[in-house]
Amino acid sequence: MNCKINDKCNTRIVFEIIGSKWNLIIIYNLGDQTLRFTELQKKMGNINSKTITKHLRDLERNKIIKRDTYPEVLSRVEY
Repeated sequence: MNCKINDKCNTRIVFEIIGSKWNLIIIYNLGDQTLRFTELQKKMGNINSKTITKHLRDLERNKIIKRDTYPEVLSRVEY
C-alpha cells in the first residue's frame, strides 16, 4: 500500500485506536445509545471490569467516546 506519509500515519493511527477486538465491540454496543458501565459490560458478555475500563479510557482519551459523570450519592457514569 503506497500512501503519502500523512495518509499512512493517519491510517495507522485509526487502526491502532479501533483495531482491537474489545474497542470494536465497545463502539458497536454504544452505537447511537448511551449506556452505563454495567449495562455495557452485560452487553459485552465475557469481559472483566479491568479490561473494559482500560479500553473505555483509551477510547475516551482518543475522543472516540464521551464519558459523562454525574455527581450523585452513588456516582453515575455514562458513555
